[in-house]
Parts: sequence; structure tokens; C-alpha cells
Amino acid sequence: MNFTKTIQIWYKSKNISLPWRGETDLYKIWLSEVMLQQTQVNTVIPYYTKWLKKFPSLESVANANEDELLKYWEGLGYYSRVRNFQFSCKIVLEKFNRKIPKNSKEFLKLRGVGEYIHAAVYSIGLNKKIPVIDGNVKRVISRYLCFKKDIESEKKKIFKYLSKEILKTTKPGDFNQAIMDLGRLICKPKNPNCIECPISSNCLALKNNMIHQIPLKVKRAKTPKYNTVVGIIEKNNKILLCKRNTKGLLGGMWELPNGKIEPKESQKQALKRVLSNFGLDYYSQIFLGTVKHQYSHFSIDQKGYKCQYKSGNLISKYHSEYKWININEKSNYPIHKASHKILNKIKVKNL
Repeated sequence: MNFTKTIQIWYKSKNISLPWRGETDLYKIWLSEVMLQQTQVNTVIPYYTKWLKKFPSLESVANANEDELLKYWEGLGYYSRVRNFQFSCKIVLEKFNRKIPKNSKEFLKLRGVGEYIHAAVYSIGLNKKIPVIDGNVKRVISRYLCFKKDIESEKKKIFKYLSKEILKTTKPGDFNQAIMDLGRLICKPKNPNCIECPISSNCLALKNNMIHQIPLKVKRAKTPKYNTVVGIIEKNNKILLCKRNTKGLLGGMWELPNGKIEPKESQKQALKRVLSNFGLDYYSQIFLGTVKHQYSHFSIDQKGYKCQYKSGNLISKYHSEYKWININEKSNYPIHKASHKILNKIKVKNL
């Protein structure tokens, strides 16, 4: 069986429709791949469509206000992606005469462009024979070739195999997208649909009855969970929002004042300490409830409070600015999901 030919026949027969499929504009291809990093296809589709209506070109991204970009990225997560993308768009405008560089070394120098983005954009947009390696691809090939070691340790072998196979096609973009689609739709982490798989007849893991053992599952440390307090601070029918520093988790996003609850500390004690550390004092507090939120490497249980402002101005090494806003204005700010969940606990009439 010809691996390359078989998966491309399957890919063509499926003719999966996605808003970026068949796109020739390098900006749009690049954008789609940035959004697709560590994010599911179905999640990306509405963001991609909405983004292009507002930012149809590389120039529009480069010239946009960061808050506006973050607002259109709100909920997609991994916010450093959008800040890196804007930074690189500016470099393309200034250094490369508004054209995305077609030289691999120059493209790879752009912030946020790594091996995956480079291979995806160049194979799809420039027909370069560079294999894409992502989680779906590693899973498909490790099963197909029955690689029994940790998947990361087999990455060089996977790349070597695909580098040879991609030379057999005149459509490297289709080749890469075919394997990614196969991993996403058929060769799933759990319950792979081997009956529908076009390459199952030569799949060594299937032949050796090892489909569910490959890729090797590495034991991960237990995801830590933290209890936090969050304050909706009310002052003259307005609430306080803080903008996180650009560097670090959720950089550039707006949020409600919050902090961890220390061991042996009550919620109310934690609230008093956290808001005091922010330079804020309040008259009273009303408990709004608990909201759970999951990040990539940890989770939080948020204890939300509505607090009546008494005195103070925000003092924080974690935030670059703050604003008092009417709650109806919150849609104008890129607020991360965790704070949104707390804001949804309170109705406009309560403020």
C-alpha cells in the first residue's frame, strides 16, 4: 500500500469543508494555524470567521489596538498567541514590505512562528514539502509504525518517515492536512475508528493488537487545584476592572481583583487580605457563590463576592492599569473566562 497516495485519496473523497481550506492568502493561512494551535477545529471556526470580518488583512492586525485584538480572541485562550501574531505582523510590514517572508529562516525568526506554524503555512500556502508534526500526526504515525516508546522520544523517527513520504506528493499541503484530519476524525486518542481508517490494512499497531497502548501513555503529575477569592467591587454603580501585565498568564486581559486563599484562612479573611494587598477597603460583602475554572496546568474554585467600595486606589505589581466601568460596558473589554463566570453571577439590577 502506498501510504501517501492512500491518505490523499481519502482526504479528497472526504472533501471536508473548513473556512480556511483552499485558501491561498498567506495571512489567512497563518492566522488559521495560529488559532488552531492547542485548540480544537470546531472551537476555532467562529473565531476565525469573526476575526476576518474585523481584521481582513495583515495591515489591519498590525495597526489595531491590542485591547481590540484581545477582545476578538476572548475565550480562545493562550493569549500570548495573538500578541505574538500582532508583533510579527508589524515586523512583516516594516521589514518585509508588507509580504510574509518566503524564506524559511526569516519566517522562523518571527515571534510565535515555530516548526509547526512554519511547516503548515509553507506546505499549504507555498507548496513546500515540509511535514507538519502535531499531536494528531504523532498519534497516527506512532500507531501506523507501532512506535512503542514515549511519543516525544519518537518524534525524530516520525519526522524522518514523513519527510520521505511527503516527497512522493505534488500537494504537500493536502498531505499534511490529510494526516491531521485522520488523527482528528478517525485515529482518535480514545476509541479510534479503525474500520473506517484508510490505512488500517498496514497499521502495525492494529496488527499487533496494540492500538490502545500506543502512543505510550506517560503518567502526568496531578493537576493542582487552588481556592481563590474574587471581588466585584461596587462604587457609584460601577465596578472595578484590572488589566493584567502583558507578560505572563492571561497577559493583557482584564479581570476582577482576585487572589489565592491561604491554608487555614477563611474565605472572608482571604478576601480582606487580598483586597487590602490591592490597596482597597470595603464596607460590606455579599457571597455570590463558587465557580470552577480549568486552565491548561491547574484549576481554580473561585469564591465570588460583591463588595461595597470604601476607600483606596489599586496597587498591584500584576496589573498595568485599572478602570471603574458600568457593568453594561464589560463587553467592550477583553475579560478572561474566569472573571466572566463571576460577573455572570450578578445581574445588572443588583448594581
